[in-house]
Amino acid sequence: MKHSDLWVIAVIYAVSLLFFVMTVDLPPDAQTYPLGLIGTLAGL
Repeated sequence: MKHSDLWVIAVIYAVSLLFFVMTVDLPPDAQTYPLGLIGTLAGL
C-alpha cells in the first residue's frame, strides 16, 4: 500500500467521523439512513 493511500483512508475515516458526530444530534427516526451511509462509507 502506498503512503498516499493511507492519507486517502485517513480522510475517509475523518469525514465519516465528522458526519457521525453531526448525525447523533438528529432525532432517532432521522438517524437510520445517515448512519447506514456512514457505515457503508467507513466499510470501503
